[in-house]
Amino acid sequence: MTSSREAFAKTNEARDRAMGIGVVDDPYPRYHELRAECPVHHGTLSGAFGFEGMDGMLHPERQHFTAFSYEVVEAVLKDTETFSSSWYDPQLVPTIGRSILHMDPPEHQRHRLVVQPAFSLTEMRWWETEYVRPTCAAYIDEFAARGHADLYSEYCVRVPIHVISLALGLPTEDLPWFHTLAVRMTTGGVTKDESAAAAREFERRIRPLVEQRRAEPGRDLISVIVSKPVRDGDGVEHSLDDDEVLTFCKLLLPAGANTTYRSLGLLLTELFRHPDELARLREDHAAIGPCVEELLRIEHSTSLIGRLCTRDTEVAGESIAAGSVLLLSLAAANHDPARWNDPEDFDSTRTPVPNIAFGWGRHRCLGVHLARMELRVALEMLLERLPGLRPDPAVAPAEITGVMFRAPEHVRAVWDVPRQEPS
Repeated sequence: MTSSREAFAKTNEARDRAMGIGVVDDPYPRYHELRAECPVHHGTLSGAFGFEGMDGMLHPERQHFTAFSYEVVEAVLKDTETFSSSWYDPQLVPTIGRSILHMDPPEHQRHRLVVQPAFSLTEMRWWETEYVRPTCAAYIDEFAARGHADLYSEYCVRVPIHVISLALGLPTEDLPWFHTLAVRMTTGGVTKDESAAAAREFERRIRPLVEQRRAEPGRDLISVIVSKPVRDGDGVEHSLDDDEVLTFCKLLLPAGANTTYRSLGLLLTELFRHPDELARLREDHAAIGPCVEELLRIEHSTSLIGRLCTRDTEVAGESIAAGSVLLLSLAAANHDPARWNDPEDFDSTRTPVPNIAFGWGRHRCLGVHLARMELRVALEMLLERLPGLRPDPAVAPAEITGVMFRAPEHVRAVWDVPRQEPS
Protein backbone atom coordinates (compact mmCIF):
# COMPACT_ATOMS: atom_id res chain seq x y z
CA MET A 1 0.00 0.00 0.00
CA THR A 2 1.36 3.41 -0.99
CA SER A 3 0.26 5.10 2.22
CA SER A 4 2.10 2.64 4.45
CA ARG A 5 5.26 2.87 2.35
CA GLU A 6 5.16 6.67 2.50
CA ALA A 7 4.63 6.58 6.27
CA PHE A 8 7.57 4.21 6.67
CA ALA A 9 9.82 6.50 4.62
CA LYS A 10 8.79 9.58 6.61
CA THR A 11 9.28 7.84 9.95
CA ASN A 12 12.64 6.51 8.83
CA GLU A 13 13.85 9.99 7.84
CA ALA A 14 13.02 11.50 11.24
CA ARG A 15 14.62 8.59 13.08
CA ASP A 16 17.73 8.68 10.90
CA ARG A 17 18.37 12.40 11.50
CA ALA A 18 18.28 11.84 15.26
CA MET A 19 20.90 9.10 14.81
CA GLY A 20 23.27 11.23 12.73
CA ILE A 21 22.41 9.77 9.31
CA GLY A 22 22.81 12.58 6.79
CA VAL A 23 24.50 14.67 9.51
CA VAL A 24 27.93 13.04 9.94
CA ASP A 25 29.67 11.30 7.05
CA ASP A 26 32.81 9.75 8.49
CA PRO A 27 32.99 9.60 12.31
CA TYR A 28 36.08 7.40 12.53
CA PRO A 29 38.82 10.06 12.47
CA ARG A 30 37.03 11.83 15.32
CA TYR A 31 36.78 8.54 17.24
CA HIS A 32 40.54 8.13 16.99
CA GLU A 33 41.12 11.67 18.25
CA LEU A 34 38.82 11.19 21.23
CA ARG A 35 40.18 7.73 22.11
CA ALA A 36 43.78 9.00 21.93
CA GLU A 37 42.91 11.83 24.33
CA CYS A 38 41.15 9.58 26.85
CA PRO A 39 39.16 6.31 26.69
CA VAL A 40 36.20 8.00 28.45
CA HIS A 41 34.94 11.54 27.82
CA HIS A 42 32.41 13.71 29.61
CA GLY A 43 29.34 14.36 27.45
CA THR A 44 27.25 12.58 24.82
CA LEU A 45 28.51 10.99 21.63
CA SER A 46 26.40 13.28 19.45
CA GLY A 47 27.74 16.25 21.37
CA ALA A 48 31.27 15.27 20.38
CA PHE A 49 30.11 15.75 16.78
CA GLY A 50 28.24 18.99 17.40
CA PHE A 51 24.62 17.91 17.05
CA GLU A 52 21.80 16.94 19.40
CA GLY A 53 21.07 13.25 18.99
CA MET A 54 18.87 10.63 20.57
CA ASP A 55 21.70 9.54 22.89
CA GLY A 56 21.19 12.59 25.11
CA MET A 57 17.40 12.78 24.93
CA LEU A 58 16.49 9.75 27.06
CA HIS A 59 17.94 11.17 30.29
CA PRO A 60 18.48 14.89 29.69
CA GLU A 61 18.75 15.63 33.42
CA ARG A 62 21.64 13.20 34.04
CA GLN A 63 25.38 13.55 33.56
CA HIS A 64 26.64 11.76 30.46
CA PHE A 65 29.95 10.08 29.68
CA THR A 66 31.02 8.24 26.51
CA ALA A 67 33.52 5.36 26.24
CA PHE A 68 35.59 4.88 23.08
CA SER A 69 38.14 2.11 23.70
CA TYR A 70 37.53 -1.61 23.21
CA GLU A 71 38.90 -2.48 26.64
CA VAL A 72 36.55 -0.10 28.47
CA VAL A 73 33.45 -0.96 26.42
CA GLU A 74 33.94 -4.69 26.95
CA ALA A 75 34.56 -4.28 30.69
CA VAL A 76 31.43 -2.15 31.17
CA LEU A 77 29.23 -4.64 29.30
CA LYS A 78 30.48 -7.46 31.52
CA ASP A 79 29.78 -5.58 34.76
CA THR A 80 25.98 -5.78 35.00
CA GLU A 81 25.96 -4.91 38.70
CA THR A 82 27.53 -1.48 38.27
CA PHE A 83 26.07 -0.67 34.84
CA SER A 84 22.34 -1.22 34.36
CA SER A 85 20.47 -1.75 31.10
CA SER A 86 17.61 0.37 32.43
CA TRP A 87 19.07 3.21 30.32
CA TYR A 88 16.49 2.18 27.70
CA ASP A 89 13.48 2.54 30.01
CA PRO A 90 12.24 6.07 29.12
CA GLN A 91 12.10 5.32 25.41
CA LEU A 92 10.94 1.71 25.29
CA VAL A 93 9.05 0.76 28.46
CA PRO A 94 6.07 3.07 27.73
CA THR A 95 5.61 1.49 24.30
CA ILE A 96 6.85 -2.11 24.34
CA GLY A 97 6.81 -2.79 28.10
CA ARG A 98 9.55 -4.31 30.25
CA SER A 99 11.59 -6.57 28.01
CA ILE A 100 14.90 -8.44 28.22
CA LEU A 101 16.55 -5.38 26.67
CA HIS A 102 15.91 -3.39 29.87
CA MET A 103 16.22 -6.14 32.48
CA ASP A 104 19.29 -6.82 34.61
CA PRO A 105 20.34 -10.18 36.08
CA PRO A 106 18.91 -12.40 37.38
CA GLU A 107 15.52 -11.33 35.95
CA HIS A 108 17.10 -10.96 32.51
CA GLN A 109 18.31 -14.56 32.31
CA ARG A 110 14.96 -16.01 33.41
CA HIS A 111 13.11 -14.22 30.60
CA ARG A 112 15.81 -14.61 27.96
CA LEU A 113 15.65 -18.39 28.37
CA VAL A 114 12.07 -18.28 27.07
CA VAL A 115 13.24 -17.51 23.52
CA GLN A 116 16.98 -18.18 23.43
CA PRO A 117 16.64 -21.82 22.20
CA ALA A 118 14.57 -20.55 19.26
CA PHE A 119 17.60 -18.55 18.06
CA SER A 120 20.17 -21.35 18.38
CA LEU A 121 22.50 -22.35 15.55
CA THR A 122 20.45 -25.51 15.04
CA GLU A 123 17.22 -23.52 14.65
CA MET A 124 18.93 -21.07 12.31
CA ARG A 125 19.65 -23.89 9.89
CA TRP A 126 15.89 -24.53 9.77
CA TRP A 127 15.17 -20.80 9.42
CA GLU A 128 17.63 -20.61 6.53
CA THR A 129 15.78 -23.31 4.60
CA GLU A 130 12.21 -22.37 5.51
CA TYR A 131 12.34 -18.58 5.80
CA VAL A 132 15.47 -16.88 4.54
CA ARG A 133 16.26 -18.56 1.22
CA PRO A 134 12.64 -18.53 -0.05
CA THR A 135 12.27 -14.87 0.97
CA CYS A 136 15.51 -13.80 -0.74
CA ALA A 137 14.57 -15.75 -3.87
CA ALA A 138 11.10 -14.15 -4.07
CA TYR A 139 12.46 -10.61 -3.93
CA ILE A 140 15.28 -11.32 -6.38
CA ASP A 141 12.68 -12.74 -8.79
CA GLU A 142 11.08 -9.29 -8.90
CA PHE A 143 14.11 -7.55 -10.40
CA ALA A 144 16.54 -10.19 -11.73
CA ALA A 145 15.40 -9.91 -15.35
CA ARG A 146 15.55 -6.11 -15.26
CA GLY A 147 19.33 -5.90 -14.98
CA HIS A 148 19.35 -3.03 -12.49
CA ALA A 149 17.86 -2.08 -9.11
CA ASP A 150 18.33 -0.11 -5.95
CA LEU A 151 19.13 -3.16 -3.87
CA TYR A 152 18.79 -1.15 -0.66
CA SER A 153 15.09 -0.33 -1.07
CA GLU A 154 14.12 -3.37 -3.15
CA TYR A 155 16.03 -6.06 -1.24
CA CYS A 156 17.90 -5.01 1.90
CA VAL A 157 14.96 -3.25 3.54
CA ARG A 158 12.44 -5.92 2.60
CA VAL A 159 14.11 -9.26 3.37
CA PRO A 160 14.69 -8.98 7.17
CA ILE A 161 11.21 -7.65 8.03
CA HIS A 162 9.68 -10.43 5.92
CA VAL A 163 11.81 -13.10 7.60
CA ILE A 164 11.06 -12.03 11.17
CA SER A 165 7.35 -11.65 10.34
CA LEU A 166 7.29 -15.21 8.99
CA ALA A 167 9.15 -16.45 12.06
CA LEU A 168 6.68 -14.76 14.39
CA GLY A 169 3.78 -16.10 12.36
CA LEU A 170 2.49 -12.64 11.45
CA PRO A 171 0.45 -11.94 8.33
CA THR A 172 2.86 -10.68 5.68
CA GLU A 173 0.44 -9.00 3.26
CA ASP A 174 1.34 -5.50 4.46
CA LEU A 175 4.95 -5.61 5.60
CA PRO A 176 5.61 -1.85 5.23
CA TRP A 177 2.82 -1.27 7.77
CA PHE A 178 4.50 -3.61 10.27
CA HIS A 179 7.87 -2.00 9.61
CA THR A 180 6.47 1.48 10.16
CA LEU A 181 5.08 0.43 13.54
CA ALA A 182 8.36 -1.25 14.48
CA VAL A 183 10.30 1.96 13.84
CA ARG A 184 7.79 4.17 15.63
CA MET A 185 7.68 1.92 18.69
CA THR A 186 11.39 1.58 19.30
CA THR A 187 13.86 3.85 17.55
CA GLY A 188 12.85 7.46 18.09
CA GLY A 189 12.23 10.28 15.64
CA VAL A 190 8.54 10.48 16.56
CA THR A 191 6.55 11.93 19.47
CA LYS A 192 5.62 9.89 22.53
CA ASP A 193 1.97 9.97 21.44
CA GLU A 194 2.86 8.61 18.00
CA SER A 195 4.99 5.89 19.56
CA ALA A 196 2.22 4.90 21.98
CA ALA A 197 -0.35 4.88 19.17
CA ALA A 198 1.89 2.58 17.12
CA ALA A 199 2.18 0.19 20.08
CA ARG A 200 -1.60 0.10 20.56
CA GLU A 201 -2.17 -0.57 16.88
CA PHE A 202 0.37 -3.37 16.89
CA GLU A 203 -1.22 -4.94 19.97
CA ARG A 204 -4.69 -4.73 18.40
CA ARG A 205 -3.45 -6.63 15.38
CA ILE A 206 -1.37 -9.24 17.22
CA ARG A 207 -3.48 -10.05 20.30
CA PRO A 208 -5.85 -12.38 18.39
CA LEU A 209 -2.83 -14.28 17.08
CA VAL A 210 -1.57 -14.80 20.63
CA GLU A 211 -4.93 -16.26 21.65
CA GLN A 212 -4.92 -18.50 18.57
CA ARG A 213 -1.40 -19.83 19.30
CA ARG A 214 -2.37 -20.68 22.88
CA ALA A 215 -5.12 -22.88 21.47
CA GLU A 216 -3.21 -24.21 18.46
CA PRO A 217 0.57 -23.80 18.90
CA GLY A 218 2.88 -24.25 15.92
CA ARG A 219 6.60 -23.74 15.37
CA ASP A 220 6.52 -19.95 15.08
CA LEU A 221 8.01 -17.67 17.73
CA ILE A 222 4.67 -16.63 19.22
CA SER A 223 3.91 -20.31 19.83
CA VAL A 224 7.30 -20.75 21.48
CA ILE A 225 6.73 -17.74 23.75
CA VAL A 226 3.24 -18.77 24.88
CA SER A 227 4.34 -22.36 25.50
CA LYS A 228 7.60 -21.80 27.39
CA PRO A 229 7.26 -21.16 31.16
CA VAL A 230 9.37 -18.61 32.99
CA ARG A 231 10.59 -18.86 36.58
CA ASP A 232 9.88 -16.02 38.97
CA GLY A 233 12.29 -14.84 41.65
CA ASP A 234 11.17 -17.63 43.98
CA GLY A 235 11.79 -20.33 41.37
CA VAL A 236 8.07 -20.89 40.65
CA GLU A 237 7.28 -21.50 36.97
CA HIS A 238 4.39 -19.76 35.24
CA SER A 239 3.32 -19.01 31.69
CA LEU A 240 3.64 -15.47 30.36
CA ASP A 241 0.39 -13.56 30.22
CA ASP A 242 -0.81 -11.95 26.98
CA ASP A 243 0.77 -8.57 27.74
CA GLU A 244 4.15 -10.20 28.40
CA VAL A 245 3.88 -12.16 25.16
CA LEU A 246 3.05 -8.97 23.28
CA THR A 247 6.10 -7.31 24.82
CA PHE A 248 8.30 -10.04 23.36
CA CYS A 249 6.65 -9.56 19.96
CA LYS A 250 7.09 -5.78 20.12
CA LEU A 251 10.78 -6.34 20.87
CA LEU A 252 11.52 -9.13 18.39
CA LEU A 253 9.85 -7.57 15.33
CA PRO A 254 11.94 -4.38 15.23
CA ALA A 255 15.05 -6.14 16.55
CA GLY A 256 14.82 -8.63 13.70
CA ALA A 257 14.31 -5.98 11.04
CA ASN A 258 15.76 -2.59 11.89
CA THR A 259 19.44 -3.48 12.15
CA THR A 260 19.95 -6.29 9.63
CA TYR A 261 18.62 -4.33 6.66
CA ARG A 262 21.11 -1.54 7.25
CA SER A 263 23.92 -4.08 7.77
CA LEU A 264 23.11 -5.71 4.44
CA GLY A 265 23.15 -2.32 2.73
CA LEU A 266 26.48 -1.53 4.39
CA LEU A 267 27.91 -4.88 3.31
CA LEU A 268 26.99 -4.34 -0.34
CA THR A 269 28.27 -0.76 -0.27
CA GLU A 270 31.64 -1.84 1.14
CA LEU A 271 31.95 -4.60 -1.48
CA PHE A 272 31.18 -2.12 -4.26
CA ARG A 273 33.98 0.05 -2.86
CA HIS A 274 36.34 -2.95 -2.83
CA PRO A 275 35.88 -4.75 -6.17
CA ASP A 276 38.76 -7.11 -5.40
CA GLU A 277 36.81 -8.42 -2.37
CA LEU A 278 33.65 -8.73 -4.46
CA ALA A 279 35.48 -10.67 -7.17
CA ARG A 280 36.93 -13.04 -4.58
CA LEU A 281 33.48 -13.77 -3.15
CA ARG A 282 32.10 -14.52 -6.61
CA GLU A 283 34.72 -17.25 -6.96
CA ASP A 284 34.59 -18.54 -3.39
CA HIS A 285 31.31 -18.38 -1.50
CA ALA A 286 33.03 -19.92 1.52
CA ALA A 287 34.73 -16.55 1.97
CA ILE A 288 31.40 -14.79 2.54
CA GLY A 289 31.33 -15.63 6.27
CA PRO A 290 34.66 -13.93 7.09
CA CYS A 291 33.64 -11.01 4.87
CA VAL A 292 30.42 -10.57 6.87
CA GLU A 293 32.41 -10.61 10.10
CA GLU A 294 34.77 -7.91 8.83
CA LEU A 295 31.79 -5.80 7.77
CA LEU A 296 30.27 -6.12 11.25
CA ARG A 297 33.55 -4.85 12.69
CA ILE A 298 34.20 -1.97 10.34
CA GLU A 299 30.65 -0.61 9.83
CA HIS A 300 27.83 -0.62 12.36
CA SER A 301 24.14 -0.44 11.65
CA THR A 302 23.67 0.26 15.38
CA SER A 303 26.84 1.58 16.94
CA LEU A 304 25.87 2.92 20.37
CA ILE A 305 24.32 1.50 23.53
CA GLY A 306 23.97 3.00 26.98
CA ARG A 307 24.07 2.04 30.64
CA LEU A 308 23.04 3.72 33.91
CA CYS A 309 25.56 3.65 36.73
CA THR A 310 24.08 2.05 39.85
CA ARG A 311 26.82 3.28 42.18
CA ASP A 312 29.76 5.68 42.29
CA THR A 313 32.55 4.21 40.23
CA GLU A 314 35.68 4.97 38.24
CA VAL A 315 36.20 4.03 34.60
CA ALA A 316 39.59 4.51 32.96
CA GLY A 317 40.49 7.12 35.57
CA GLU A 318 37.22 9.06 35.15
CA SER A 319 35.04 9.36 38.27
CA ILE A 320 31.41 8.62 37.44
CA ALA A 321 28.69 9.22 40.00
CA ALA A 322 25.75 6.91 40.63
CA GLY A 323 22.86 7.78 38.34
CA SER A 324 25.08 8.97 35.50
CA VAL A 325 24.74 7.70 31.93
CA LEU A 326 27.68 5.89 30.36
CA LEU A 327 27.34 5.65 26.57
CA LEU A 328 29.35 2.94 24.81
CA SER A 329 30.55 3.53 21.26
CA LEU A 330 30.70 0.06 19.73
CA ALA A 331 31.94 1.60 16.49
CA ALA A 332 34.89 3.33 18.14
CA ALA A 333 35.70 0.15 20.09
CA ASN A 334 35.74 -1.93 16.90
CA HIS A 335 38.21 0.51 15.32
CA ASP A 336 40.59 0.48 18.27
CA PRO A 337 44.19 0.17 16.98
CA ALA A 338 45.14 -1.46 20.28
CA ARG A 339 43.14 -4.49 19.11
CA TRP A 340 43.36 -4.39 15.28
CA ASN A 341 46.21 -3.42 13.01
CA ASP A 342 45.10 -0.91 10.37
CA PRO A 343 41.54 -0.84 11.74
CA GLU A 344 40.26 1.42 8.93
CA ASP A 345 41.11 -1.15 6.25
CA PHE A 346 38.33 -3.45 5.03
CA ASP A 347 40.21 -6.75 4.95
CA SER A 348 38.24 -9.97 5.30
CA THR A 349 41.45 -12.03 5.14
CA ARG A 350 42.82 -10.58 8.39
CA THR A 351 43.38 -12.97 11.30
CA PRO A 352 40.00 -13.21 13.06
CA VAL A 353 39.71 -11.35 16.36
CA PRO A 354 36.32 -11.24 18.13
CA ASN A 355 34.61 -7.89 17.74
CA ILE A 356 31.91 -6.27 19.82
CA ALA A 357 29.31 -5.46 17.15
CA PHE A 358 26.66 -7.56 18.92
CA GLY A 359 27.56 -6.39 22.42
CA TRP A 360 29.12 -8.64 25.04
CA GLY A 361 28.32 -10.59 28.16
CA ARG A 362 24.82 -11.45 29.30
CA HIS A 363 23.20 -8.89 27.00
CA ARG A 364 24.94 -10.03 23.82
CA CYS A 365 22.41 -9.76 21.01
CA LEU A 366 19.88 -12.59 21.07
CA GLY A 367 19.76 -12.66 17.26
CA VAL A 368 23.50 -12.87 16.59
CA HIS A 369 23.22 -16.19 14.72
CA LEU A 370 20.21 -14.95 12.75
CA ALA A 371 21.93 -11.74 11.67
CA ARG A 372 25.08 -13.50 10.52
CA MET A 373 23.11 -16.15 8.65
CA GLU A 374 20.79 -13.62 6.97
CA LEU A 375 23.72 -11.51 5.79
CA ARG A 376 25.57 -14.54 4.47
CA VAL A 377 22.60 -16.04 2.65
CA ALA A 378 21.31 -12.73 1.28
CA LEU A 379 24.70 -11.95 -0.27
CA GLU A 380 25.27 -15.50 -1.47
CA MET A 381 21.94 -15.55 -3.33
CA LEU A 382 22.59 -12.19 -4.97
CA LEU A 383 25.92 -13.46 -6.29
CA GLU A 384 24.30 -16.67 -7.51
CA ARG A 385 21.36 -15.01 -9.24
CA LEU A 386 22.87 -11.74 -10.55
CA PRO A 387 25.95 -12.49 -12.70
CA GLY A 388 28.47 -9.67 -12.88
CA LEU A 389 26.83 -7.78 -9.99
CA ARG A 390 28.49 -4.36 -9.73
CA PRO A 391 27.71 -0.73 -8.86
CA ASP A 392 25.62 1.18 -11.39
CA PRO A 393 28.12 3.34 -13.33
CA ALA A 394 25.41 5.87 -14.16
CA VAL A 395 24.88 6.75 -10.48
CA ALA A 396 27.30 8.46 -8.09
CA PRO A 397 28.68 6.03 -5.47
CA ALA A 398 26.58 5.94 -2.32
CA GLU A 399 27.80 7.67 0.80
CA ILE A 400 27.56 6.00 4.21
CA THR A 401 26.55 8.43 6.95
CA GLY A 402 25.54 8.40 10.59
CA VAL A 403 26.81 8.14 14.15
CA MET A 404 24.48 6.07 16.37
CA PHE A 405 23.11 4.41 13.22
CA ARG A 406 25.06 4.02 9.96
CA ALA A 407 23.43 3.47 6.58
CA PRO A 408 24.05 4.03 2.86
CA GLU A 409 21.93 6.38 0.78
CA HIS A 410 21.23 3.65 -1.76
CA VAL A 411 22.75 0.54 -3.31
CA ARG A 412 22.25 1.15 -7.03
CA ALA A 413 23.47 -1.92 -8.92
CA VAL A 414 23.56 -3.47 -12.38
CA TRP A 415 24.31 -7.00 -13.57
CA ASP A 416 24.42 -9.07 -16.73
CA VAL A 417 21.10 -10.38 -18.03
CA PRO A 418 21.43 -13.29 -20.48
CA ARG A 419 19.93 -12.59 -23.86
CA GLN A 420 16.79 -14.50 -24.70
CA GLU A 421 17.37 -16.61 -27.78
CA PRO A 422 14.53 -16.38 -30.33
CA SER A 423 12.42 -19.50 -30.37
